[in-house]
Amino acid sequence: MLNGNDRNWIRFCAAVDGFRSVFGGWPVRVRLFPDALADIRDHILSPEGFARVGSRVEFVPDDDAPMIAEDNRGAQYN
Repeated sequence: MLNGNDRNWIRFCAAVDGFRSVFGGWPVRVRLFPDALADIRDHILSPEGFARVGSRVEFVPDDDAPMIAEDNRGAQYN
C-alpha cells in the first residue's frame, strides 16, 4: 500500500493510466473518497493544477468508490 504524502495522487494517476491502457481512451470521471479528493485538491495540486486536471477528468466524491475511473459507456477501471 502506498503511504507517502502523494499517495492519493498516485492512486488517481494509476486509475486513469489503467483505464487508458485497458480501454484505449481517457475516462470521463474518477470517483474517489471525499478525503482523497480533498487531499489532492488542498495539498497536492495547486488551484491551477487542480483546474487543469479537472478540465480533462471530473473528480466525483463518492463514499463507496476507492479511485474508480469510468466513462459514459459503463467501462470502469479500479
